[in-house]
Amino acid sequence: MERKFQPLRLLIVAGAVAGTLLAAPVAGAAELSPVSDGYRVRFSPSELTNSSEAAKVYRKLRFAAREVCESGAIGRSLAERVQTERCTEKVLAALVRKIDQPMLTSLYQLDSKVG
Repeated sequence: MERKFQPLRLLIVAGAVAGTLLAAPVAGAAELSPVSDGYRVRFSPSELTNSSEAAKVYRKLRFAAREVCESGAIGRSLAERVQTERCTEKVLAALVRKIDQPMLTSLYQLDSKVG
């Protein structure tokens, strides 16, 4: 089965996921779990004030964005890989903007320059 990319739908899903990010903060390390329409990343606001904890949250957000955008096809073409990467970047950027925390934004900007 081939999954078609629908960037608008993905951004809506990302928005829905981002909406759940801050809704249920938990004590301890950030938690990543699959849900019916994507992934849920749960974390406490205090994790975004410590650089190492914020980096863990950022990695989980990046993973969730990539998973939402992946087609799952083996042996994808170069065009499909580029499309997946662009989708991942759009979803990740939308999540970082929605969360709007300086440490997370800094990590995203640094990652964007390196990547």
